[in-house]
Order: sequence, then structure tokens, then C-alpha cells
Amino acid sequence: MVNRMGWVRIVEASVAILLILGVLIALNLNKSTDVNSDLSQKIPPLLEEIAANVTLRDSIINDPVDKAEQNITSFLRQRIKNPSLNFSVKVCDINDTFCPLGKYPSQEVFVRDRVISSTLESYSPKRVKIFLWVN
Repeated sequence: MVNRMGWVRIVEASVAILLILGVLIALNLNKSTDVNSDLSQKIPPLLEEIAANVTLRDSIINDPVDKAEQNITSFLRQRIKNPSLNFSVKVCDINDTFCPLGKYPSQEVFVRDRVISSTLESYSPKRVKIFLWVN
């Protein structure tokens, strides 16, 4: 009877390990499906945050384009936590017809833009574009 109790404990431990592995695999699959969701819905809230941030808005209007893009990029790195997502930012003049990304990745790229302006006293609006894709 003693030998049977040992086998029962081994089977119980094996079932427990398989159960834990099953839960971990299920959680991992849920994370990967989040990446494939509609990325175009992730960009507008980020543009809203940029427009509401006084420091970023002043940087976009007053700083050189390179510095403004760096500031926005560092801001977005704090907001976009998913390591499988990649992004790029472009700041252009409001009258520019094209505001392209330098080199497009081979994946599907989601793009949204927003006009950022300051007060009416110094009206010089710029257009901020966010390009978002899966690595």
C-alpha cells in the first residue's frame, strides 16, 4: 500500500505541473493576439495626449523639427510598452502636401496625424504624424 501512495503523489505532481503550463501557454496566446488587434485605434489617444501636453506642444511649435521629433519619440516610448510594436514620428509644416516616413517597413503601417497649434498670438501650426507597425 505504501508504494501506491508514492505513485499517486507523482501523478498528482505531474497533473499540477501540466495545469500550470497550460495556464501559462494560454496567457501567452492572449498577449500575442493583442498585437494583432487594430493598431489604428491605438494612435488617436496618443495624439490626444501629445496635444494636451503643454511641454510637447511648445516643443513642436518652437523647437527645430529634429528636437521636437526626439521629444515626441521619448514620450511615446514611455506610452507604448509592447516590445513587438515599432513606431516613428514625423513633424511637418501644415502646408506640406507630403509628410512621409523616410523608409517604410515591409509590414503594414498604420498612420494618423494631428494638427498642433499654439495660441492665436503666435499662430504657426504643425502637423504631427505617428507611424505604427508590428515588428
